[in-house]
Amino acid sequence: MGLVYESLISQFSKEVHIIEKPLLKAKGYYIDGTIFINSKITEKEKIETLLEEWGHYKTTKGNILEQKCVCNSKQEQQAMDYAVKKFIPVKEIRKAFDRASIEKNDYEIAENLNITTYMLKEAYKYYMRKKRK
Repeated sequence: MGLVYESLISQFSKEVHIIEKPLLKAKGYYIDGTIFINSKITEKEKIETLLEEWGHYKTTKGNILEQKCVCNSKQEQQAMDYAVKKFIPVKEIRKAFDRASIEKNDYEIAENLNITTYMLKEAYKYYMRKKRK
């Protein structure tokens, strides 16, 4: 039920190197064919980070570390959107909603998907933007 970190690693390792190690400030990053994941974060954060960094692998061009540049922050959003679209389809959110108790709160829905509430909110934002188009 929900996303499984080891399965994602297995799937993504066919195209990129994935290294899990302690990182000082970041949860993860993507550089030249390698995704780095901070080994000191929770499994759900690892899933979230791996999905976003996979999105960077698929969509980002160049160094986007300087987030003051609008074009770089747009690429951050593009990577997150790619991850959401590919791995958190709206039908899975609906199923997780149906599995949740009567309260239907974001924490419980995210728990059913095995993601953080942050990632769930990013999914909500993505699908709301998509709906408006």
